[in-house]
Amino acid sequence: MFSRWLNKYIISEQTATINKLTETIQKQKIEIAELKEKLNKNSKNSSKLPFSDGLSKPQPKSLRKYSDKKQGAQKGHKGSSFSITQEPNDIIPHIPDACKNCSSFSKCSKSCTVAEKRYEVDIVSTGTIHKMVTECALCLK
Repeated sequence: MFSRWLNKYIISEQTATINKLTETIQKQKIEIAELKEKLNKNSKNSSKLPFSDGLSKPQPKSLRKYSDKKQGAQKGHKGSSFSITQEPNDIIPHIPDACKNCSSFSKCSKSCTVAEKRYEVDIVSTGTIHKMVTECALCLK
């Protein structure tokens, strides 16, 4: 009789221990789920501030969809560029110092090579052309 009572007691104690352990496991599962949820939050998917992301920031994801076209203007595209709309008010030649002191400057100034032209437009809508001269045909400077 005593052994039967002892077996029932042991079984009831084991059942109580199993119930406590099951309850502890359930609490731990809930806590783990909450902690995982906290870990997965960052400034992109929650109300957290960006500095709280730390050094490991998520990669930015582009919303653009990929296409089979190359970057830039496509074939057949009519380009557009700046066009001079009116005659300039001033033309300012920029001549090298060596050519300014040249004895044949008056002759060769007509045959000088213009390296660069720059059209400036002021807000008041006055235009100025700057001509950069690089070499003179007669004095070859």
